[in-house]
Amino acid sequence: MSLRICFGLSLAAVALAFSAGPVSSAIRIVGGTSIQIQSAPWDVFITYDTGAHKWRCTGAVIDATHVVTAGHCVYGEGSEPIAPPSQLSVQAGISNPFSPSTTDVEQDRTVSSYRVHPSYVHIETSTAYDVAVLTLATPLDLSGPAVKAVALPQPAASYPTGSAVTLSGFGAKSSAGTIDGALASMSATVEPQDSCGQFTHSIIIEYENATQFCATSSTSATCAGDSGAALVTNESNPVMIGVNSGGVSGCPVGSVGIYTYVTAPSILRFIEGDNQPPAAPRRTADAGIGLAWARPLRVGDAVTCSTGPYRVPVHVVYSFLNAVTNQVLQTGSHASYVASAKSLGTKVFCQVKVTSAGGTLLADTVTSTPIKSAPHKKTKG
Repeated sequence: MSLRICFGLSLAAVALAFSAGPVSSAIRIVGGTSIQIQSAPWDVFITYDTGAHKWRCTGAVIDATHVVTAGHCVYGEGSEPIAPPSQLSVQAGISNPFSPSTTDVEQDRTVSSYRVHPSYVHIETSTAYDVAVLTLATPLDLSGPAVKAVALPQPAASYPTGSAVTLSGFGAKSSAGTIDGALASMSATVEPQDSCGQFTHSIIIEYENATQFCATSSTSATCAGDSGAALVTNESNPVMIGVNSGGVSGCPVGSVGIYTYVTAPSILRFIEGDNQPPAAPRRTADAGIGLAWARPLRVGDAVTCSTGPYRVPVHVVYSFLNAVTNQVLQTGSHASYVASAKSLGTKVFCQVKVTSAGGTLLADTVTSTPIKSAPHKKTKG
């Protein structure tokens, strides 16, 4: 399986190989519903035009002079350099940039400058911190129904596992098609923080879930041209919680989409203007998550969880859970759990929550062997 990065060439999708397998550039929403811009007035169409090539992305208006998109949208393919601002343009208030609707109220803007998250690295093995903010040369008019800013999340908002969300973007209808420019929408559900379908055990989620997360739709999928699109809550005043970053190559319906987690303090503070936001915890090869226990594991024996080290100051919470029911047996700063008689016959695992000023990483250990009864003491007779 390969990972796809979601920006689109004018003629084809660009597929990039990740360690998790193939992930492809997102083309327009596959299986989505065509909508008018008034249904998602924060959406804008972004073009990076070198003269020889054109790359297409989606973005989200956050105020009259700023648009959020994916960090990789300001990079070209292969050896192409990072974009000069003069080669980036934004079209707002449109339902299709190639064939405007009579209800569109188009506003075209050039880009005077942009910022890419300082921790983003443009390589084929990571989508971490994949976010950029474009500054427009001329402010947008936000007074009409076709161009509006999307709300940003509250800093203390909790991770939205299982929440119903919506994404709309400009792109092709299938992995084989060209981008026709029509705006389409899809509904999805947020995956648990440490879950991402085919990519659950990839570095994207196991190492980077403080700033990356996934959402899935059973009837749709993002594709090339949807990069940078806002994943928003289903509320009367939608809130942007994610920026589309990648997905599965070929854009198969039902596959996961990968998003930069806007609520993470490191991401949110950057979007709001902090050029040196605090770093989120990231697992590395030497920051393993482990579980140790005596064999056989008996009532009264200790099960010990381990993690780290991390490159930023962190606070760690260890939770020990019943592996069958997911019932929390113990949680707190103690890294060991003593098996009790109540847990006889069960298996346990440890969930580690690592928090820094920039975000929270979640990781699960392996599962222990079943807990056996304590050995009987022999008595003298």
